[in-house]
Amino acid sequence: MNPWTQTYTGIAFDLLEPHPSMVCLEDVMHSLAKMDRYNGHAVISYPVAQHSILVAKLVQAWGGTEAEIFDALTHDAIETYIGDMISPMKRAMRAALAEKLRLHPAVYPDTLPQESAFLVLAKELEPFAVVEYRVEIVVREALDMLPEQPDIVTKADLTILANERETIMAPCDRDWELPHPPSTMLVPGDFEERDWRFWKRRFHEEYERLRPR
Repeated sequence: MNPWTQTYTGIAFDLLEPHPSMVCLEDVMHSLAKMDRYNGHAVISYPVAQHSILVAKLVQAWGGTEAEIFDALTHDAIETYIGDMISPMKRAMRAALAEKLRLHPAVYPDTLPQESAFLVLAKELEPFAVVEYRVEIVVREALDMLPEQPDIVTKADLTILANERETIMAPCDRDWELPHPPSTMLVPGDFEERDWRFWKRRFHEEYERLRPR
């Protein structure tokens, strides 16, 4: 039997053979509203649903298309089923696999000698990335998202990291080395701490406002 996870509404979501019929908006809203970003290390309770609403707000402010704005709102919907693994952990997994490939090239004979090639190959072979890709395809189809995340959504997502670092994270002795400065279009009030039920309701409101007709 394939590994599966039970959702809020009682759906058995198959992680190796997912199907669009397994994706439920109620599950997405409930999960993202209760799932805190940064492994809960923000100074406030800051759920993925709140972050997603802000990414959509920024893409809209930048003049994104209707499809891009909706994609921004739902860009983390996949985390309903695989969790919110922090990006540093994903990079650590790839680095560890890349080191193994570098030391034991016979594991994958076609590996190129350049160090960067090992990292690229590690991303392709990493089990989490494989499962993540399968689930993302299904979630995007089920929610009528774009086939792939557009660049404007990726930029907004990375930009908001800078706002989050300044607003909801404690000072750190290491630089985050982010690619974009914080956006002046977001204000401290955007990061107000609210009950998860509030963010579930707000996410639903934004979903209904922005979803393709």
